[in-house]
Amino acid sequence: MCDTVLIDSYKAGRELRQGGSVVAQVRIVFEPVPAKGCILPEHLRTPLVYIQDFMFADSDKNERPCKISDILMYRLQRRCYRDSHGVIQRAGEVIPLLNVVRPVDIAPVYGGPVMGHELNEFNALEIPMYFWLNNMWDSDTYEALTVEGM
Repeated sequence: MCDTVLIDSYKAGRELRQGGSVVAQVRIVFEPVPAKGCILPEHLRTPLVYIQDFMFADSDKNERPCKISDILMYRLQRRCYRDSHGVIQRAGEVIPLLNVVRPVDIAPVYGGPVMGHELNEFNALEIPMYFWLNNMWDSDTYEALTVEGM
């Protein structure tokens, strides 16, 4: 299972993300290996991470993420797009490993009182489209999300 993490507010090139920090699922961590005698550009000399990110599913009138009132957690939705063939794909990007701030705890949002029988510990982050962000998982995560005004 791939870990979910909090990513800082900067995109590659130090451009500020429009929505601030994001929650993402780490798919792979890798490091480019240059051909013999070649030197990599500065931005490729650090380990990289391919992530698939989430967006906040609920927002207030000012377009700021808000918690669901009866559970006091943020609801996340996978960020997706429609490709040139009309197929829905998960959105993702490659970022420097240094942009990963800390792990976060998410859990699938179940559509009813009972979890679907097809879900298990191996695919619980792969099948659902909506997740709860447990911002009270630890004090560091709580502070990070509170400071950003989410």
